[in-house]
Amino acid sequence: MDSLCQIDPEGLALQLAGKGAVSAALDVAETFKLSNELRRELQGRQLVKLLTSDPITGGGPAGGLRFLNSLCEPDDALSVAMAAMEQLPNLQSKQLLVIFS
Repeated sequence: MDSLCQIDPEGLALQLAGKGAVSAALDVAETFKLSNELRRELQGRQLVKLLTSDPITGGGPAGGLRFLNSLCEPDDALSVAMAAMEQLPNLQSKQLLVIFS
């Protein structure tokens, strides 16, 4: 795994995200300082994962809002919310992101 990180960290991050390990993919993106575009895409996937998961496990609307508020740059939060909106399956979650924006 370490050698794959050194050779192709972007490929590894995308592969991890594709398998549902979005948090690990974000760790790779931040550790290797990958592009802002890729980082925002992964953050959008993480937001979708949080919004569509059970609130009992830290997800749901509260988890999604905590994640957005944890982002360092306000511009990042808006970009992440807009990217996530395209992937969200239901209107209720989309409305929450519109209110946040």
